[in-house]
Amino acid sequence: MTFSEQPIRDQAVPPSWHSRFAFYDAYGPPADPPAREAMKRLSFGQRARLAFNPLAFFFGPIYFAVKGMWRKGLMLFALTLVFNFVLLTLNVPSSFDLAIACGVGALYATTANYAWYLHVRNDNRSWNVFEGMGRSKS
Repeated sequence: MTFSEQPIRDQAVPPSWHSRFAFYDAYGPPADPPAREAMKRLSFGQRARLAFNPLAFFFGPIYFAVKGMWRKGLMLFALTLVFNFVLLTLNVPSSFDLAIACGVGALYATTANYAWYLHVRNDNRSWNVFEGMGRSKS
């Protein structure tokens, strides 16, 4: 990667996460302009590793609970229930079920990495699942 990997001192962080943490330390939240520019310079595999978490995609709220981010997992689960209720009320055809399930899984997968970074680095216990996903105001 093009940034310097600083050693992660927290024992809870497996070695496979060190490059993600180093990226977030160097460039900030994924939606901020410096992080977006830095991501453009990375290979496809490196970008995918930073932006997408396959375990969160498949296991959703369970993944968040296991990682200790149960508040965010509950909030995402509640949003999923509300979304499904709205779709049921609108009588959306069942042929869209797979697309909807993939979209919900993608929501879990794209918020998980930075959420866990905040959880470990900043002792963040917020219910806000989209923290760091929007551009900061600075």
